[in-house]
Amino acid sequence: MDLVYIGRYNKSDILTGPEKVARRVFENISKTEKSIFIEYFFDGKKYGLFKKIFGKEIIDCLNGCDVIRMGIITLFFTLIKLKPKIIHIITFERFTFVSFIYKLFFRVKIIYNLHGLMVYENKNFRKQNWYYDLKDKISEKIFIKYSDIILLLSNNFKDILDKYYKIKEKKILYIKNGVDSEFQTTSIQKKRNENTILKVV
Repeated sequence: MDLVYIGRYNKSDILTGPEKVARRVFENISKTEKSIFIEYFFDGKKYGLFKKIFGKEIIDCLNGCDVIRMGIITLFFTLIKLKPKIIHIITFERFTFVSFIYKLFFRVKIIYNLHGLMVYENKNFRKQNWYYDLKDKISEKIFIKYSDIILLLSNNFKDILDKYYKIKEKKILYIKNGVDSEFQTTSIQKKRNENTILKVV
């Protein structure tokens, strides 16, 4: 398999920004390319240790391409079996460090979608305990340092990134967030009656 996506997959209609990007990208690529999306057993109250290490279950299928929830060990051996040319880490999740362990032994390119900086967000916007904060910092440093390509959304974000990490410019690609089809017609200009009362909701 040429391409494997790894990150957080949300089946519901209530999505965070990174989850929406992950789902839309996978929905579109699965129309033309055989791929797979791998996520983790995140909910510690719902899933026990065995599941988090050895578990495997199919949770969705898009255009014939499976979305599979896997434990850490299962993920590693699945990558060995699939031998992907590219691993796309599409959302920041600590379990994706397995991709970099795999890269130590096998030839693969890793693309990392950088939606936000954990070191910056944990400091300014979240109340994270020191243990999880440390794990986030270590994981993020590995992802940024050892990814072959880093996808950014803007030059403004690059300014924040430069404050925390030194990255070769050739590793960075800028992309734009997509727009769902139901929102594409909102830019159509409509004639407005001069007597129309303007309202803000």
